[in-house]
Amino acid sequence: MTQAPLGSIVIVGGGSAGWMTAAALSSLVQTKDVSITVIESDAIGTVGVGEATIPDMLVFNQMLGISEAEFMRATEATFKLGIEFVDWGHKGDRYIHPFGQHGVDMEGIDFHQYWLRLNRDGGTAPIEDYSLSAVAAGAGRFALPDPNPRSVFSHLRYAYHFDATLYARYLRRYAEKRGVKRIEGVVKEVHRTAQGDGIAVVTMDPGAKVKGDFFFDCTGFRALLTGQTLDIDFVDWSAWLPCDSALAVPSAHVGPRPIPGPQRAPPVGSGGSRHNAAWAMAISTVEASWTMTKRSGSCARGSRARFSQSPARSVSRPGTGGSSGAAIVSLSGWRLVFWSRLSRRRCI
Repeated sequence: MTQAPLGSIVIVGGGSAGWMTAAALSSLVQTKDVSITVIESDAIGTVGVGEATIPDMLVFNQMLGISEAEFMRATEATFKLGIEFVDWGHKGDRYIHPFGQHGVDMEGIDFHQYWLRLNRDGGTAPIEDYSLSAVAAGAGRFALPDPNPRSVFSHLRYAYHFDATLYARYLRRYAEKRGVKRIEGVVKEVHRTAQGDGIAVVTMDPGAKVKGDFFFDCTGFRALLTGQTLDIDFVDWSAWLPCDSALAVPSAHVGPRPIPGPQRAPPVGSGGSRHNAAWAMAISTVEASWTMTKRSGSCARGSRARFSQSPARSVSRPGTGGSSGAAIVSLSGWRLVFWSRLSRRRCI
């Protein structure tokens, strides 16, 4: 099936998702040949708490050609070497899931098999001791990976914590410099194609129409295009992953969170702790400083059926000055169909 080339792309929804999409597209196509438009409304708020990422974020920024130093200044970012889990196995249990490898595979056998054998024979060292990223995180230290593959520091892997709202603003500037257009307003109505299997145009409030050859649905769990208009089924995983709601709480930073041991240094990573009805994650960003964390955010995910009347108490640490937080519907699952190039749907 032959399709006509695209002349216009419309992204419905802004925030980090919408502007990441716009930035990526603007780096891949010539906007003089294909127009890219983002529709977003200042009246629709976003969750302004820190974003905890994984190393793939570095790949995305590199694809855009973004300077890491510039990105970190603009988004008040900090480095992240892994994720520390507290009380997940049992009360008092804690471990760090580091980015990068544990040890070195030998003779075609994964390193963790050697560690399990050593443990069986009386070894007591935790597996994190064999990860450079985990050891550095526990000591509160960081270094950029060495490009020389013969260096032990070449095994370091990292990601970022950053302010998601600032990241969206940064990518908006990036995309608009490359010709992306932004329309302020709320989508009032979505019109299907004549065949009924795709999106043709969206109507804004108070009435302006925006046409597109291809649409991206970045409206979050509302799924304005894919769910509410195209009726693409949502495969619900809540029977297996009952976390169907979240509470985001921005808070003031009150100093490093120590980990047990002689060094008692702040971990360079996210912190996830288990509670009775939810699990909570602490995320730190910086404010006008590269070296000292000044702001934190916490997010609890759990089941609405088990959240207490005041779930914020399970989220923010005492003394952090956490606000009341923003409640978010956070469903577990996926859309049955994302996109088929053979269809006329032309919407993701």
